[in-house]
Amino acid sequence: MDEASLQQERLEEETLVEPSGLSFKEFYPVNPPFGFVGIQIDEETGKALYRTFEPTLDEDEEELLATLKETLLNSTDMSLDLLNDEEEMQEYLDNKMDQVFKKYKRKIPSESREKFIYYLLRDFLGYGKIDLLMKDPNIEDISCNGVDTPIYVWHRRHESLPSNVIYESAARLNFIVTRIVYKTGNQISIAHPILEGTLPEGYRAHVTLDEISKKGDTFTIRKFQPNPYTIIDLINFGTVTA
Repeated sequence: MDEASLQQERLEEETLVEPSGLSFKEFYPVNPPFGFVGIQIDEETGKALYRTFEPTLDEDEEELLATLKETLLNSTDMSLDLLNDEEEMQEYLDNKMDQVFKKYKRKIPSESREKFIYYLLRDFLGYGKIDLLMKDPNIEDISCNGVDTPIYVWHRRHESLPSNVIYESAARLNFIVTRIVYKTGNQISIAHPILEGTLPEGYRAHVTLDEISKKGDTFTIRKFQPNPYTIIDLINFGTVTA
């Protein structure tokens, strides 16, 4: 059997078919019980896609979540210290939800409540749509090249992959860029539209504003592995042979 056939056979063995009917080479939790990631394989082209999976919201839940976010943004009792403590923030969010639901005389199922907590923590403490990418220990680089462009990641086992994460508007992209800049503790402006800084996790961030980028704001985040690769890792990844 030639090398190409061996590689194809190995791919077929490693590919998992999820109940949804989608074909995955890998599927693993990143922020359970709600945040998962899959390396999806296009059955026609054979190309891989880094795909994030988060809780789905129905129309009513989306409306309630938007109300919660607006309430939080307008709150005067949310201190900056909460933004650095997930446990205290979760307690604060629980209390705030009770106030909002009582005000609107709504009873919310526990499942919906847990999903709201997930998204509120993701968007107020984390990195929004790229939060799973930031939390995934297999990701080394995250690159956004503007609006309506898939974010690319560098996966430690699958190398460069497009993702299903896309910023559909300049406003949404600018929001995450502002969040990244804030977390570096630096400033960016039209006069100084390029920034390089360090995020609280120790990751390096490079940001450019749309004043010098045709496709809008861009950013790259370089993550560093807490533990260097060993020779066993490189063999398992297929980078070197035994």
